[in-house]
Order: sequence, then structure tokens, then C-alpha cells
Amino acid sequence: MNAPAEPNKAQTAGCSQTASTQHLLTRVSPQTWIVLLVMAVLWFLLGSRLTPNDFLNLYTGGTLALRGPIHQMYVPEVQLHTERRFAPA
Repeated sequence: MNAPAEPNKAQTAGCSQTASTQHLLTRVSPQTWIVLLVMAVLWFLLGSRLTPNDFLNLYTGGTLALRGPIHQMYVPEVQLHTERRFAPA
């Protein structure tokens, strides 16, 4: 008969990682999870109201990085010109 195959390193590493993750989840108190959940809900509900114009600067930076001139990404006049193409005043 064949001897039972021993688990390879990938299988045992995955098991120990899952066990340590489960240990971490049980080590955190329920009050911490409640506070984390409340903070996440508040951030989700109020985040867009607190920073309503956050998308334009990120889109402008991405456009400058993709299409150039990337060396002028931090020049305010170039940023303003690029922003005005997307959102005219």
C-alpha cells in the first residue's frame, strides 16, 4: 500500500495563516468592532458631503499622469487648465 501523502508547504502555510487570522478576530473585543462599524457607516454616509470636490483633483492628476505633461503635474496653472477642460467655470 501507498503511504499517505504529507501536506506540502503551501497547504500548511495556508492553514497556519487562517488560524492566526481567526485568532486575531477572536482577540478583538466586540466593542471595538461596534465602534469600527459605526465609524465606517458615518464615513460612508458623510464622506461625500464633507469633500464634495475630491474627484476632480484626482481625475486631473490621473489625466496628467496618463496623457502628460507629467513633469508639470504640480504646477498650479497646468492643473487649473486641465481641470477647466473637465469642469468649465
